[in-house]
Amino acid sequence: MVKIVPVVLTLSGLALDAASSAPAWYPRECAAIDYCASVEHVFWVSPTDGRPPQVSITSLHGTATVQREFVVRASKDRHMHVCMRFDPFGDLEVTCLLVPATAP
Repeated sequence: MVKIVPVVLTLSGLALDAASSAPAWYPRECAAIDYCASVEHVFWVSPTDGRPPQVSITSLHGTATVQREFVVRASKDRHMHVCMRFDPFGDLEVTCLLVPATAP
């Protein structure tokens, strides 16, 4: 039992570091426990089973596919940002996508 406590504290600290490194303007629900970063690469993935293509996004934390009909929010610094977290199977999933508004 004693050996588990340091591991839990270490993992808790990593989650807090990830959240605290997000800019203050990130929506609270996005940066609470997720890994947020600037988007490095956006690309389309065409499934081989005939389903429509989907958008995938890469940040310094890894690559994840954006689910269909995903709510996109406004970025406040003219750059794309993404927040991701690991699902129960160990795969990254997009939880927030922040995209700059188009010029008027």
